Amino acid sequence: MLARARLVGWVGFIFLSTIAIAGCGGHRDEDSHLLWHTGAGTLRGHEDITRFAVDIANQRLGGRDDIGYEPVPSGVHGPISFHPLIKGNFESDFPTAEMRQAYGATPETDWHNDGALQHVHALRNRPAGGIATNLETCQSVGGAIGQALNRAATYLPNGDRYHYHYWIGHALHILQDSYSPAHVLRAGVEGQIVDGFCTYGVRTKGICYHHEVDPRDRVWRADSLRCTFDSDQRDWDCLVPAAQYAAVASADLLTELGQRLVTSEPLESVVSRVLMRRLNCEEVRTKN
Repeated sequence: MLARARLVGWVGFIFLSTIAIAGCGGHRDEDSHLLWHTGAGTLRGHEDITRFAVDIANQRLGGRDDIGYEPVPSGVHGPISFHPLIKGNFESDFPTAEMRQAYGATPETDWHNDGALQHVHALRNRPAGGIATNLETCQSVGGAIGQALNRAATYLPNGDRYHYHYWIGHALHILQDSYSPAHVLRAGVEGQIVDGFCTYGVRTKGICYHHEVDPRDRVWRADSLRCTFDSDQRDWDCLVPAAQYAAVASADLLTELGQRLVTSEPLESVVSRVLMRRLNCEEVRTKN
């Protein structure tokens, strides 16, 4: 009887893990309870990508508390975390009224399917029934990252580091989405070359498509039971290469922002430099 109970438990867990593979851009707001509280860590990816990114950035910043970031605990979940980077990251997929207002979205706006908001998930917008080009999408994605960081910077003069880091967390989410193979096709060392942005909700011939349930959104290796089921103890080697690239890119941005607090370099130049390395819209100009 105990063996059967264990078998049923594992089957149930595997089922929940399987449905959790759906990508961050493919969920409706009302699904959040099911998808984020099953303990099936194939979905809990942005938190861990951010956790590794913070560790890398803090090391690069010499462990300084004044310019570094609060470490992200292993096993943290977005909806029950008070960590500002994690909260801003999580609410990029499950937006609060404040997040919606930042994009002119109403409570009725379908956050994941609205044709004017696809760039928030590093996907192609659908203007007036058409499909945005690669260049237009790259510029929109970079613009959203810059907008989030500009909003973050408005909280620094008052010493509000919580909201400063919250909006950095949102910028990280957009950048991280751009490294998912379900959202963007990348090539080169650490995926630094953008080959094409995908669509979601509308298929277009010759353009990659993000499926409703898309295994390419999987953050964790599927060839290791430890990496699949030991969701609170996953190490760097458990990440698929694209997720590692996303963590490195996130650490790049966090490090630059931390160093800026010492150098007082204009935010615009910091953002431009990071986006040149991680999106490089000038290179995207030559692609469809």
